[in-house]
Amino acid sequence: MNWMKSLHKKLDSYVVKDSIWEEAFGTLGANDRSVSTGKHQATFKQIEEALNRKLTAHDFSFSALNFDGDVLNHLGHSEYKKMLQLFTDENYQKESLEESDDEPNLPLMLMLSRKELQEEMERLQ
Repeated sequence: MNWMKSLHKKLDSYVVKDSIWEEAFGTLGANDRSVSTGKHQATFKQIEEALNRKLTAHDFSFSALNFDGDVLNHLGHSEYKKMLQLFTDENYQKESLEESDDEPNLPLMLMLSRKELQEEMERLQ
């Protein structure tokens, strides 16, 4: 499923930065097939166990998939607000998206994610 379809569905989805994925599972992913390496999918618990620490606001990529109850519920209200504040930095937005070679249309992804960010920040106020 491509990311555009994912944006329009209610999925338990989120996106960590590629560097966090690689720190947790290496460039090829987990060897035991308990983690989907083709699409880089893992649960919060799987990633945190591999990292041996809790995920923080800085671990998530600037993506509309992260403006969701799953990330809010996992991080908690305070850390989630830190993540949204961090995402207002345009340099962070670009760096976190440029790190991934999965998204070929960076300008469109930035536009959609910025719109979602604004809506999410308004919702939280």
